Amino acid sequence: MRVEFPPPDNPSSWAHVFEIIDEYPHTEYWRAYKANVKEVLDRCIAENLHEDFRAGTSLNDIVFSTALKHGLKRGEPQVAFSYTPKKEEFYIAYATRALIWGDPISLETISGVEGAHALLKQYLLRLWKETKPELPIPPELLSSKL
Repeated sequence: MRVEFPPPDNPSSWAHVFEIIDEYPHTEYWRAYKANVKEVLDRCIAENLHEDFRAGTSLNDIVFSTALKHGLKRGEPQVAFSYTPKKEEFYIAYATRALIWGDPISLETISGVEGAHALLKQYLLRLWKETKPELPIPPELLSSKL
């Protein structure tokens, strides 16, 4: 059964992202993309990050926010995450515009699922601190360094 669109809550937004990823082509390139991206997302879900952050897609980037509903507007902070199989690198960026790669505030690349997961958590911590300063930091992010 497909997830309702737009997803009504954070966990279902992550489920919707998985549905979109599953629809990508079944070529060698996309198989590598799917495997690596899903592994990082699965690690995030295992730490309950899907409860605190909304997820969506922009082309083949995964975009995270603390927005209450689907559809980021220009100026809303977001973290984008992607993987490039040819370089075997993850890209993680922080920005406040829809075309995140066009003008990121911060952009880093890293190799390996473990490193990408740790770096993504650092970026999510920054997002949380800048968008939800009045709320306690989610416990799963307390070990992340900024």
